[in-house]
Amino acid sequence: MKRTTIVAPEELLERLRRVAEDRGISLASLIREALEEKANTCRPKPRSLGMGDSGRTDIARRTAEEPIVPDSGFSVRATSTPFRSCPSSRTRSTRLP
Repeated sequence: MKRTTIVAPEELLERLRRVAEDRGISLASLIREALEEKANTCRPKPRSLGMGDSGRTDIARRTAEEPIVPDSGFSVRATSTPFRSCPSSRTRSTRLP
């Protein structure tokens, strides 16, 4: 293990000390558990976002001006899986007409 130093508000440190004492573990063990849990639940954003960017800014306007194609009798619907991002979690879904 490697030693590191953190800076935290005294109020937070006191709450952590009480939790550690109630659980009968050291403050360092409690902080390691919290860091491990956070690292396991956070996924970084994919690096591929924006790779297909055409650089055009008029796409939405052009799409609105295009004629509506008659319904062909079937529909396509795609949804993406929930995307967890650090530090907040967001769910994104895409629906196609």
